[in-house]
Amino acid sequence: CKGCIAKPQCAWCYQEDFTELGNAVYRCDTKDDLVNKGCKNISNPSTELTNIKDVAVGAQYQVSPQQVKVKLRPGAPARLRLTVRPAENYPVDLYYLMDMSWSMRDDLSKLKGLAGKIAESMANITTKFRLGFGSFVDKTVMPYVQPDFVDEPCRRELPGACVATYGFKHILSLVNNSKLFEDEVNKQVISGNIDDPEGGFDALMQVAVCEEKIGWLKRGTSRRLVVFVSDASFHFAGDGKLGGIVTPNDEQCHLNGLMTYDKSNEMDYPTLAQLHHQLQMHQIQPIFAVTRNVSNIYKVLSTMWGDIGAVTGELALDSRNVVDLIQESYDKIASTVMLSHSAPSEVKITYTARCGNQILNQKECTNVGIGEKIYFDLEVGIERCNKDLSEKKMDSFPVRVPGFGTLTVQAEYVCQCECEGPGYKEENSSRCTSGNGTYACGQCACHHGRYGERCECDSPFDKAKDVGKCKMTNSSDEQPCSGQGQCVCGRCVCNQGHYGEKCKCSDATCQKYEKQLCGGPERGACVCGECKCESEFLGSNCGELNCAGIQHRCHSPGSPRGVLCSGSDHGTCTCGQCTCTRKYSGKYCEECPSCEGGICRRSEDCLKCVTADLNSLEDCKKLNRCEPVVKTVSVQDEIIVTQANFKCEAGEGDCSVYYTYSFDGLGKRYDIIRQRGLGKPPPPPPILQIVLGVIAGILLSGSYCLCLVSYFETLHNISQDKKEVEAFMLERTRARWQKEKSPLYKAPTTTFTNPAYASAE
Repeated sequence: CKGCIAKPQCAWCYQEDFTELGNAVYRCDTKDDLVNKGCKNISNPSTELTNIKDVAVGAQYQVSPQQVKVKLRPGAPARLRLTVRPAENYPVDLYYLMDMSWSMRDDLSKLKGLAGKIAESMANITTKFRLGFGSFVDKTVMPYVQPDFVDEPCRRELPGACVATYGFKHILSLVNNSKLFEDEVNKQVISGNIDDPEGGFDALMQVAVCEEKIGWLKRGTSRRLVVFVSDASFHFAGDGKLGGIVTPNDEQCHLNGLMTYDKSNEMDYPTLAQLHHQLQMHQIQPIFAVTRNVSNIYKVLSTMWGDIGAVTGELALDSRNVVDLIQESYDKIASTVMLSHSAPSEVKITYTARCGNQILNQKECTNVGIGEKIYFDLEVGIERCNKDLSEKKMDSFPVRVPGFGTLTVQAEYVCQCECEGPGYKEENSSRCTSGNGTYACGQCACHHGRYGERCECDSPFDKAKDVGKCKMTNSSDEQPCSGQGQCVCGRCVCNQGHYGEKCKCSDATCQKYEKQLCGGPERGACVCGECKCESEFLGSNCGELNCAGIQHRCHSPGSPRGVLCSGSDHGTCTCGQCTCTRKYSGKYCEECPSCEGGICRRSEDCLKCVTADLNSLEDCKKLNRCEPVVKTVSVQDEIIVTQANFKCEAGEGDCSVYYTYSFDGLGKRYDIIRQRGLGKPPPPPPILQIVLGVIAGILLSGSYCLCLVSYFETLHNISQDKKEVEAFMLERTRARWQKEKSPLYKAPTTTFTNPAYASAE
């Protein structure tokens, strides 16, 4: 059973008579398949999440929840949301740890004049601040100092100007008395050593582990800061061997009655890993205020220690900028929310950060304002149960948010089924044929040399007399177990994918939709060769939508019964999805962005104020041109329109601009996004075409008029001629004429008589 539940999709059937249905070795299957096969007792442990302490973020807690318990099954991670909200006026404990070597004498002199300003700067951050002070030099053995000069290390430079060399002195515990801090700083006297690296990490270790003596407030109730001031690099583990100190640093508090580190010459410097661990455990964030010559070294260290919020700032040669440096470093720390954890290596934690309206696969948000809520979605899980997890069964580890708080996770590992526990096993059980096995989780684990579901056989092989029990009929042509299994001790052991009486059923022979049996589990399930569809789907392969069964998807919460898509004038429901008319949007067509009072109209003046008039968003809000809930106004190359938003259009001069909006995860604040560039202005009038058109119109009109005049004139002439002809014909018919020969007429022929011809005759 424990091997079965190691796969997140699998469940185990521990019903005793389950094998009588032909499911011999397949007690391990999906829960739905086991139910379909008739199993009533199923072991399917689930990943569970329980909030043990969940106080809402506010003045006391900046992280919520504070403590959770998770039961983790392999492959099934627990999901939880972590809320972080930087609190206003949150308490701050600031410990000023200063290098007192001779090269820092100018810095000490400047600090004495700035001590009061440091207190004033902290008062601007929070009224609940406390200040502490300590100093360091180095170990007091060779080669770090000259033995003859330990008591007066500055004898050569300026006799009497220095105090004896020391490792670390805790001078002032954290107090809310600014005057006392200033007085103690002014009392300090410089010291010295001879090598360049300093013993500051010895001091930093003591500041971290000596919680009570330093005076840190209870963890989780204040932001703990250490300002580490130096102009030199640092010693770390191994360097102590140069002075004959070989005992490793034990990470314990060793401040004596004089508040001096009394193991300085007995223990080596701490390793970077040791120091990181203690700073992390005690929730202390270091600010390295160092000079330019060593700033690169400390910047590398800050990067390595980024998970505890370490930062490095460049200090002026005389520390005159230390007040500004502290303020800038604090602002960076307070506006950066970053997660880290100390979970066992087998536990995997992934983060999704919701920084404003951005969703990022990272564990950090920057530029977070006071009072602004941000969210981290965490997945906590294990991939498999190894020996260590199975033995210890439980763990507790922190998820830290440096400077803000901690989430404690209590993890319980689900590495075996409940039925495998000591109270459920039956040794030499009578259920296993005369005690030939151990009964647990519905089956027998047979003793050596015994076989079968109930350890009833002394051989695993088929016996001829038992084969008939594995057939549906007595036909000699029929294969045992329908040809899909083996007959063992008179019972069918079905091949994978087959089950039921004599292995006659299969869940892999159904029709497919989109390359999945029955369209996948969300559409239907294959049961003994036939698709059993969910109520919203139809067909032999569950590939068709049952539109009648999904009309409820178009009904918005709060709408009257039977009203779909917010009303017929807003949209229509097409097979469970609203198709909105042009002016409406939203899942249920409930939004009218372009209507009077809609988000498009409300955002238009804000968009012009920021992008056209070039004002800041804050100024536009002060001018009441932008709503307080507008989070950002930005310009993008392309705007993406979805069912949840709308493409707005506004006029800008003779042009049009397009923009949209995007709500945050809570649906209360929104961003305005304008498409880069203006919309195309209306095209210029076609002057040439207009002129040619006018001329052509005039010519055509003139020609038309001339044609009309000519036409009517012709009609008139024809009519006049017709009248004259008719009058002529009438006059002609009335005339009476006598036939006379024209006096002018001369006959065309003349007759002459030939005289010669007449004589002869």
